[in-house]
Amino acid sequence: MHRNMVMSMMVMIIIMISICGGCLKDDNDDNDDGEENRGTVTIIDVNVDPQDPEPGENITVKATIVNCSLAHIQVGSYFGTGGGPSGYMPEVRDNEYESTIGSFENGTELWIMIGATGWNNTLVVSQEIIIHVGEVKRSNITSLSIINVSFSPQSPTIVNDSVLVTANITSNTTISRRGLEHIRFFPKGSGGGGGSGSGSGPGANESSFEQEIPFHGAFDSTWDEESIVFFRVWAKDDSGNTAVTNSITFSLSKEIR
Repeated sequence: MHRNMVMSMMVMIIIMISICGGCLKDDNDDNDDGEENRGTVTIIDVNVDPQDPEPGENITVKATIVNCSLAHIQVGSYFGTGGGPSGYMPEVRDNEYESTIGSFENGTELWIMIGATGWNNTLVVSQEIIIHVGEVKRSNITSLSIINVSFSPQSPTIVNDSVLVTANITSNTTISRRGLEHIRFFPKGSGGGGGSGSGSGPGANESSFEQEIPFHGAFDSTWDEESIVFFRVWAKDDSGNTAVTNSITFSLSKEIR
């Protein structure tokens, strides 16, 4: 009888180990499946409110993004002044991300883009959104135009120090301001951007524009291969008329130093 009891207890222990082992295996399987089935990061939509902001008014940017590990907003502004923030975009609800930007002065044009990084560091970028704060004057009265925009090198790598952007700007009146605005996204980081503006000299109605987009210096730790850069050249003349190019984009490839 004693021997039968010992045998029964051994059978019960073996059964319990088998059951527990199965439970642990199932839990691990679920975790593995979860990692594999997170899916592709996708920006479903981006909304801006208000779409016609008044000077000094804050603007709320909302994005719906699935399978996202990090969302980031980048805001370019030209013709006027104002501020972001650009950078990390917090998740306020499941798959809902939101940031507030502002405020901006009358006549500012805003260029807004959203980047989202997936769990495997895949980067996707939203369509561009253009917002005018108050009145942005744009007409053909002064024939203000920006032509012959190019950048060099055409296929930059992470060992390049910068890309040089060149353009020709013309008007039948004085060109008072001109500049370059750029937005950048990093697969493993939030991204960034920047801009610069300058005058064209007294009485100048034709301007050769040159400006660099630097890759190193303050940004040396964050620029890497597969970084995506967008840029626009803009100008304003004495009549208040404005012009800006469509965005031009390039990405950095990896090259061994």
